[in-house]
Amino acid sequence: MAIFTDIAVCLRRLDYSETSQVLTLFTPEHGTVRVIAKGQKRSTKTRVAVGVDLLELGQVVWSAGPAASEGRLSTLREWRQQEIFPNVRQDLGAVMAGQYAAELIVTMLPETDPYPALFEVVCKFLAHIGAGKPNLASLVRLMWLTLHYTGHLPQWQRCGVCGRGVEAAGPAFFGLNTGGLICGECSGRVGQRVKVEGPLSAALLAGRPERVPGRGFALLDMYVMHLAGRPLRCSEAVQWAMLRLAGAAAAAGGPAATTIGEGTAAADNSGDGMGENRDDNGNGPGG
Repeated sequence: MAIFTDIAVCLRRLDYSETSQVLTLFTPEHGTVRVIAKGQKRSTKTRVAVGVDLLELGQVVWSAGPAASEGRLSTLREWRQQEIFPNVRQDLGAVMAGQYAAELIVTMLPETDPYPALFEVVCKFLAHIGAGKPNLASLVRLMWLTLHYTGHLPQWQRCGVCGRGVEAAGPAFFGLNTGGLICGECSGRVGQRVKVEGPLSAALLAGRPERVPGRGFALLDMYVMHLAGRPLRCSEAVQWAMLRLAGAAAAAGGPAATTIGEGTAAADNSGDGMGENRDDNGNGPGG
């Protein structure tokens, strides 16, 4: 049985029995790894069960037999906490953004495939978000970079059907099946498409969708749903959290927080527009 050592961020935690848990860990050298933490919740007279918390960074040691490559669980041997990212746990918007990011990584990355550069981006993201921070913009930046590192980055230089370019400030369409730009003339030939207005189109052309975070999130979330074949469970929670924060700011008479908008983008043959939002020029991780 082989022994492995790495650093990791805990992305998922499921109860396996009264005393054990199954953890999904994201590591720079071994990708995402699923381990069983036996006795993780059991306290004794000499040891208090502390467990492994979600979205915390630690040094990890685990063992894996030959069957681990076939999807079997590895066994957690040791976890030494290094960073808990307290800023994430002190703000509702940061909590929702962090949980969405964790589900995004688990969904998009093949198990055990290493993505060291993306791991660094995730750690920067967790350190960056928090109270008073542009959490939605940071999340959109993380989504964009995740698509980049996994080979699904939207193409926004030329139409995926005819090959023509598009004006930076002009409206266009995003083809879910083509993974990028569809010009107005070709839009009728593509079934699954979403209309993209000028500000977001310009931001996509610059590779900075976080500059229009509400519409950027709605579009990239829909694209991730298309790639995964299902919506992410945290998608509605992110929208709810941002709308609630915006409502609280408006009620207090202060500046409205960055929001998803009153509606979400709908992909159908009519190419309905994206939800309304306010621009936010805050740059997220990996900028």
